[in-house]
Amino acid sequence: MSTRPSPIAPIAAEPSAPARQARRSVVPTTSMLLKPGLIACAACVGLAACSETSSTPSPERARFADRIAPLAAERCDGCHATAPGGSMAVYRTARSLVTPGKPDESLYYTLPERHPAAWGDAAGLVRGWIEAGAPE
Repeated sequence: MSTRPSPIAPIAAEPSAPARQARRSVVPTTSMLLKPGLIACAACVGLAACSETSSTPSPERARFADRIAPLAAERCDGCHATAPGGSMAVYRTARSLVTPGKPDESLYYTLPERHPAAWGDAAGLVRGWIEAGAPE
């Protein structure tokens, strides 16, 4: 009778050093988090996040249908609703007077000479909407 090797490898009693290393978690310990370099780094990240806030409205807050159209309906459409150009609260009309990303070149924002001021306290919102590309 011949002896054949077993197709099943024997189970090692103790895993090798690389296997033990692979099983360790990479969760930081308290001592790792309290190192001065990491605290300074976390502080810098916090300051950077705080400095990124601005008074310019975000594109989400400056969507035409939600924020700009109601302003235009209230402040412009008393005259413009029946004018040949149409309602300023309609996106298609408003968009024809906008150069996306360039509020100072947009008639919707700058208004023609001798036109009564319309945006007042909402000028920043309208400017932000145009700077964001005038999203519908």
